[in-house]
Amino acid sequence: MRPRHQALAAATAILLLAGCAQTEWVKSGASPAQQDADIAACKHDSGQDAFITVYRDDQALSDAHAQFRDCMKARGYTGRMQ
Repeated sequence: MRPRHQALAAATAILLLAGCAQTEWVKSGASPAQQDADIAACKHDSGQDAFITVYRDDQALSDAHAQFRDCMKARGYTGRMQ
């Protein structure tokens, strides 16, 4: 493999792994049951509660993620990357 192709493959792998990072939502005093209920409610409110959600484009997906994040923050959670 050429050095240019190796660099491209490495960059692609890094981006894919970064995209797989998950956010842990933390709220002081929230029980696991309350956290699960809040996550479910925010997924529902942002349209992410379907088994398979089909988005027309990347912007729609980005908007749904932003709505979910804003909902969790409004409920007092802090997001931490895992």
